[in-house]
Amino acid sequence: IRRVYLVCEKQKWCYIAIQKVAGTSIRYAFLQHVGAPHKENGNLREELEPWRLTQVEVLRRQDLYRWGFIRDPRERLVSCWLNKIASDKPDPFCTWRVNQFYAMNFNDFVRAVCDTAPEEMDQHFAPQAMFLTYKGLPLYDELFRLNQIQTAWKKLQGKYGLPDLPHVNKTKKTDWREHFDSELEKIVLDKYAEDI
Repeated sequence: IRRVYLVCEKQKWCYIAIQKVAGTSIRYAFLQHVGAPHKENGNLREELEPWRLTQVEVLRRQDLYRWGFIRDPRERLVSCWLNKIASDKPDPFCTWRVNQFYAMNFNDFVRAVCDTAPEEMDQHFAPQAMFLTYKGLPLYDELFRLNQIQTAWKKLQGKYGLPDLPHVNKTKKTDWREHFDSELEKIVLDKYAEDI
């Protein structure tokens, strides 16, 4: 699983990125904040490399304010399915771990994902706890819920002078409840119990 922890050394903070939790938008804002140029292709791996930390570094860096956003795993799976699986064509930036499910219906996709061991999952649907902890220890000081991103972002802007948050890699807005029956929801709640 590709984990992205971005550090702003000047202001002593670290952003914990989780895919399908406004990650692309926040990474664009991060690059703008640190004054780094970036391509407009949505794949920012090379551009972000100078600011990346490992999990061990994040855990050891008690001098940093470590923050991130989290999302209800049911909503996150719907977003992943709409954006990566039910799209017009496979995403060229995704690994086979995502593209193997391309064109599956939602029910089959969720069941297949939930049958996969967490360490075998792609970062787009791996449990968020895998990004937020290391050997059972928290890597974060504060987490914000994605559905409160506007309020949380204003707080971060006030504290660090962050730029306005762009809305990049938008997924069609839909109510996640429309995609679940009670059986499928139980499967997800069991698999992502730590995230819940």
